[in-house]
Amino acid sequence: MNSYNQPTIAKFFRGKLDKGRYMTFVAWKSICKPMEQGGLGVRDLALFGDALFLKNVWEMMRQGDKLWVQICQAKYYPKIGFWKATNTSGASSLWRETVKIRKYLQEDVQWEINNGKSIYALSQPWYPNWAIYQGSNLNETVKKVSELINPITGLWNMEELQGLFGSENAAVIQAGIKPPDPQNELQDRLIWHKSKTGRFSVKEGYKELHIPVQQEGSATIGAQWVMINNWKFIAPKVKIFLWRLLSRALPLANNIHGRIRVISPICQRCGQENEYESHCFFFCPGSRRVWFEGRLGLRTHEQSLDITQAFIQTVPLLDEEGIKVYVYTLWELWKGRNEVVMQHKQFDPVKILRAVNNWMRGVVDEQQSQSNQQPLKIPGYEIKRDDWHVMVDASWQQSTKTGLACIMYEQGTITSWSCNVCEAHDPFHAETLAMLEGFNLAVQRLQEDRNKMVFVLSDCQNLVVAVLGLNADNIPSWRAMADVQKLITLYRNWASNIHVKYVRRDAVKPAHILANHARIGAQIRLGNVMENVDLLELGIDLEMDKNYFDAT
Repeated sequence: MNSYNQPTIAKFFRGKLDKGRYMTFVAWKSICKPMEQGGLGVRDLALFGDALFLKNVWEMMRQGDKLWVQICQAKYYPKIGFWKATNTSGASSLWRETVKIRKYLQEDVQWEINNGKSIYALSQPWYPNWAIYQGSNLNETVKKVSELINPITGLWNMEELQGLFGSENAAVIQAGIKPPDPQNELQDRLIWHKSKTGRFSVKEGYKELHIPVQQEGSATIGAQWVMINNWKFIAPKVKIFLWRLLSRALPLANNIHGRIRVISPICQRCGQENEYESHCFFFCPGSRRVWFEGRLGLRTHEQSLDITQAFIQTVPLLDEEGIKVYVYTLWELWKGRNEVVMQHKQFDPVKILRAVNNWMRGVVDEQQSQSNQQPLKIPGYEIKRDDWHVMVDASWQQSTKTGLACIMYEQGTITSWSCNVCEAHDPFHAETLAMLEGFNLAVQRLQEDRNKMVFVLSDCQNLVVAVLGLNADNIPSWRAMADVQKLITLYRNWASNIHVKYVRRDAVKPAHILANHARIGAQIRLGNVMENVDLLELGIDLEMDKNYFDAT
């Protein structure tokens, strides 16, 4: 068998082409396994070379009229036949390799007899159990199968058969093989039983050579990988990531610690537990928040500690869209985790949710995806004193009440305002609820005078883009989708009177102060936060001078 060294292709596949040692989490032989066995189906070049060599052996058996075949026959097996030939002193490397590899064809080839003139009776596979019975002191390359029939009756010559093969084998040949017809114009044909066409192919030969030993759990991973590979709606690079995840081939801290003890196995995001697969993708606090706030609303404490079992238990319960959300959330979690470990960035669940939404919208180009993670730029709004404005803002803090505030300005003077507390799942949801309050305040004023125009000002660019674009799909929080849709409906109904504008945070500072007061008041249980609120004591001027508008 050939023994090709494959370091170059292995390094290319693993992304390391320079010199030096590198860490591997899956053996190359496992990568070369068929998909059904949990591998990637990458061709093993050594076995593929053997399959190509088998092609030469096949041609040597069936094309005896070729000059190179006649030379090999005259030199290595002039009398005993190809199948019983052995290595001789001084034999070429080509012949030595041929003798070594021909066993892979021996049990699966047989001649289809037509006229019998091409088949040696004693040395070629044309009768059952020919590999077991090949005993004769006669010259095995003399007598042809066409010479074993009775020329008068056209039937098998039993005396010849019994003399060559014995009574038992002769009876089997007589009962199971049709006698050749010397007048038949069709040539005898060599058949390879492993192929439907009967002809040897390198592809089928490679499969015959590649019979991996099935390891525990490989069939389970293989079944999942075959299913994943058939998903046309998942990007190829994400499929490879899923294979690495299910094969436990990701360079997580716990996996690296098993090979390099000085590396800490602790998760760098939370610093609480070892970073194994299930912790990284399901149980780390940041990951739990992403799943809970995502479209699936998944509670990860119900997931299995075994990542493969978690995958098997979850995927069958999802439709195609759900599978896309599930898979791309795993992918974006992995990218977010790598930014923390390699670039020392802060883990951002909102950014991950937005990226998953981009995938759902068909944004598969990496550069385009990155550009879409930030909504399209909206030019800043220059506040004018004579306009009517509603400034909105929210003050959100995890595990506490959320403060909402909106302030109505008419020609630079506060005429009405509102602040209260509510439950919000995330900062974006809080901003959405605050804008809803602002819309309601504006609508109340417009019902008194429909000839006016009100500008609703918000420092949440994502929310402004969603409302102006009349699209609630590309937002970072699925829990806010229903409320964003309410905003869009109100905006459509009042489009001639209400305009939504994006401004810097400084421009809505009064609303931010009021929202912060509402949240803190709810936290220390002051009761109704609307009672006894003095805007002047909070540092909010009732009359804004012109310099404020010019500055913002």
